[in-house]
Amino acid sequence: MKIINLTQLNNTQKYTSSKNQVQEGTRKALTFGKIILSEDVKIQRTDGKVEKLDFVEYEPGNEDDKEQIEKLDKDWFFGDYITSIASSFKWSSKFSSSEGQRKNYYYGLEDKDGKTLVITDTIHHTFPKDDIYISYLQAKPDEMYGSNKRHYKGLGATLISEIAKLAKEADKDYVSTTSTNDDFWDKMKYFENFSNHPADKGKLRLDKDNYDDYIAFVEGENFDTAGQRLDLGA
Repeated sequence: MKIINLTQLNNTQKYTSSKNQVQEGTRKALTFGKIILSEDVKIQRTDGKVEKLDFVEYEPGNEDDKEQIEKLDKDWFFGDYITSIASSFKWSSKFSSSEGQRKNYYYGLEDKDGKTLVITDTIHHTFPKDDIYISYLQAKPDEMYGSNKRHYKGLGATLISEIAKLAKEADKDYVSTTSTNDDFWDKMKYFENFSNHPADKGKLRLDKDNYDDYIAFVEGENFDTAGQRLDLGA
């Protein structure tokens, strides 16, 4: 197993690594650098059954993770944003930039065979604002809304819910994004426009006071009234 260095989510979490294991709260490391943040993410299948997926973080600089995401870029050629995610991952560094404390993190949901179903490129700001910004969100094209090959419902919403849990744990002020798919975000609930200025059109955020409500909305819709929301968007 490769030794990997983990970045603290907040000052209360201490992470250590060794040749045999990596301990980071509930995190577990796979042999090629990818970090499993949760093995218990429930998702509803299109046949009505419930399946558990893995919530993972991909490690920039790790060759195996790099190869996996490069393969996504080749295989998901109908995905609008996968090339941007792959390019960002290739050049990403987790060090501070001249724009402030700005770090890219790449999260995804995978099945138990390690196949990526949805992936996102996020930026964790700590100064002058303290948030997680969702730069790009891309589901596997076969799993997107409207595909007749789908096996799962609500992959995008569920991944964002897991990110909201990270934001809550790290005491982030909000999760934000710039919408390029108004239908998806409008039906997500709790992501709201935070400015009426024309220059801020499409800029949405989920405030920390609404983390629990959003998580409950996604998890409740997963299993109570799944057809209402999980067929909307990725």
